[in-house]
Amino acid sequence: MDGERYVGERRALRHFLQELCPLVSAALGTDSVLRYRIDRALRSGDLLALRAAREMFHNQPEELKRRLMRGIFEAPPPRKPTKRELLEQYTDREPEPFVRFDAYPAARSDDLGLSIELEHELCDDVPVRVLISPGTLPGSAAQALRHIADRIEGDRRLLSARHWQDVAHQQPPSAGDQPEDVTAAENVDQA
Repeated sequence: MDGERYVGERRALRHFLQELCPLVSAALGTDSVLRYRIDRALRSGDLLALRAAREMFHNQPEELKRRLMRGIFEAPPPRKPTKRELLEQYTDREPEPFVRFDAYPAARSDDLGLSIELEHELCDDVPVRVLISPGTLPGSAAQALRHIADRIEGDRRLLSARHWQDVAHQQPPSAGDQPEDVTAAENVDQA
């Protein structure tokens, strides 16, 4: 069975194994078979490899599993990664397409700038992700999210791969032989 058994299975397994990997290295060493399986699964991102690594973890002795799980749940909060560490993590990922909604709340509640475009990022394959800058007023963030939800419900094509392929084909190439941003067709400056 190659498909996900539940929505977000791949992401959940990847997250679990990423947390487990340093604990396995500390407990069993970097040359352990379990560490190898985890590394291989995280590099490939293949669902079957991720499942196999999890299964190998579950086949370990109970005391070792308890110790590793305690390490996950009792671990101190993660430190802020360095730029180099983040770039190293990104090298293991494949570009994933997603529709980006940028909202620019204004002083008046009825005035909201909204930009919608297709992008590719080196990110985990997750169906919905919301990023809000720290310090944003909660009311402004909630209003922007409601506005984005209204736009999606009003024009369901915004989340269609076919729609973005059509928009990309309609854009003339720029002078640098790179296609222009597809935002030109989708930018919205009013509520």
